[in-house]
Amino acid sequence: MTFNQSSVSRQEPHEQYLQVRDLRLCYFEWGTATQGQPTYLLCHATGFHARCWDSVVSAVHQQAPNAHVVALDMRGHGRTDNSPPYDWGSFSTDLTEFVRILGLSNLIGAGHSMGGYALLQWRLRCRNTSSALCWWIRS
Repeated sequence: MTFNQSSVSRQEPHEQYLQVRDLRLCYFEWGTATQGQPTYLLCHATGFHARCWDSVVSAVHQQAPNAHVVALDMRGHGRTDNSPPYDWGSFSTDLTEFVRILGLSNLIGAGHSMGGYALLQWRLRCRNTSSALCWWIRS
């Protein structure tokens, strides 16, 4: 998908917080969930934060202006609590609980590095909640 970012109007997300197990997770949400339409779930790499996906969200909205998009600040990143442990199991469990608590379904997940791993582990645990995954292993 190619796009001219200067021609895309930037919809500002809603910054929200959710208590998941032992920490307060921050996430950003564009649009609202619509029955029968996918929700795009975006998970960043180590050292990044949820807003690193802004240009991807713009590209999605150029193709689907009313798309529901959720980008999560993973444990210890962005505006989410800095609460150990910082390990692969915690990242994927946090994501699994986040999806469960919000009742998200019909998901298309995209993740980069650590975010891709968390998405893959979540998908293996919750096979009936997603329709597609893509992830980037290298930066």
